[in-house]
Amino acid sequence: MALTGGGYRIYLTGTASSGSSRIAIHYADSTDGPTWTHGGLAFEYSESILDSVTFRVGATWHMYVLSGTSTDMVHGISSDGRTFAFVGKGPVLLNCQKVVLSQAIGIGGQVRVFAFAPPGSWIRSLITTDGTNWTPDAQSALAFDSSVEYKFIRDPAVVQLANGTYFMAYATPIP
Repeated sequence: MALTGGGYRIYLTGTASSGSSRIAIHYADSTDGPTWTHGGLAFEYSESILDSVTFRVGATWHMYVLSGTSTDMVHGISSDGRTFAFVGKGPVLLNCQKVVLSQAIGIGGQVRVFAFAPPGSWIRSLITTDGTNWTPDAQSALAFDSSVEYKFIRDPAVVQLANGTYFMAYATPIP
């Protein structure tokens, strides 16, 4: 993600500490894109966490990570985007259905977080104004189509192209 003062930050999954088998989230910074400097451990929890979704609302950074192999999400907050403090753990629900948060992007002055519903029947954009409450877009961004995809659709990644349109890549198995 681009940093306000310039440069970039990425969040990586790795071991919590040397000799540990627990998985945690680290961060690295770059001024140019190709060269990265490891900044340290960003977020750890009492069990393994992986696949971070990190975004900022106002002055607060929010990180959601998957808890082990479940669809529960662990939520952390930070004032600097470097170290995150635990806020809570549990499912993220949309109309009483568990969703997995996958990627956040600023679109039209709003923070939109793309999510999928396990086992992968649709991908949807959720808007948040505070990092904890979610308002879904009126329609799914993408629905599973068995004539195109195989088994599921999940893990969306969205970017804005130079011409102003948006491109979404997502995971689906190849038969």
